Amino acid sequence: MVGGNEDPDIFEYVFHSAKFSPHGANRTYYANPRVDTLIDQARAELDQNARKQMYAEVQRIVAEDLPYIDLWYFENVMVHTKRVRNLTLNPPGNYDFLKTAELMP
Repeated sequence: MVGGNEDPDIFEYVFHSAKFSPHGANRTYYANPRVDTLIDQARAELDQNARKQMYAEVQRIVAEDLPYIDLWYFENVMVHTKRVRNLTLNPPGNYDFLKTAELMP
C-alpha cells in the first residue's frame, strides 16, 4: 500500500476502528481492540525504538488477522534515456528520486 513503507502512521488510517469509511480508509470495517491500542500508543510515542516495536506488533497481528488480501502488487519501473542519470527508485514509489536526477548534454 502506498505510504505503508515510510512512516507507519498510515496504519491508523487503514486499520484503526475509528477510521471506518468515510472517516478513513478502513473499508473492511476491521476492528481489533489490541491493534487500536497499539496504534494509539505508537502515535503518541516519541522514542523511535519503542514506536518501531509497537508497529511491528501491529503488523504481526494484521498479518495473522488478514483484514484483506491484496490481489496484485505494483512493481516500480523506471524508463528513461541514457541522458538522464542519478536516478534510483525508492521503496515508497513517490517522486523523491527526481531530486537527484541529472540531464546530461
